[in-house]
Amino acid sequence: EEVSRTNATGRQESALAGERIVAGELDAFERWSRERRAAPTIQMLRESALTTARLEAEKTLGMLPGLDDKVSSKVIKLAEVVANRLTRSAIIALKDRAGSPEGDALAAVVSEIFGLERSSDEAATDRDTR
Repeated sequence: EEVSRTNATGRQESALAGERIVAGELDAFERWSRERRAAPTIQMLRESALTTARLEAEKTLGMLPGLDDKVSSKVIKLAEVVANRLTRSAIIALKDRAGSPEGDALAAVVSEIFGLERSSDEAATDRDTR
C-alpha cells in the first residue's frame, strides 16, 4: 500500500510537470501564431523604411562627389540604422498586440500613417481568418 501511494504521488507530480511543459509550449506557440498575423505589416514597414532611407542616402551621396566606396557604404548603413531605430517601437507594439482587436487596429493605423498598402489577396486572407 505504501509503495502504491508513493507511485501514485510520483505519477501525479510527473503529470503536473508534463502539464506545465505543455502549457509553456502552448503559450509559446500562441505567441508565435499571434506575431505571424502582424508579419505582413511589419515586413512592409521595414521594407518601406529601409527603401526610403537608402534612397535618401544615395541622393545625398550623389551631391557629394569624390567620396570613396567605404564612406559611401557607411552613409548608407547609417541611414539603415536610423530607419530601423525609428520603426523599432512600432514593430514591438505590433508584435505585442498581434492577434487581438487592438493589434488589428494598430496595424491599420501603422499602415495608414506610414502609407503601407497590402495586396488585396492579403486583405482577403485576413478577413477570411477572422
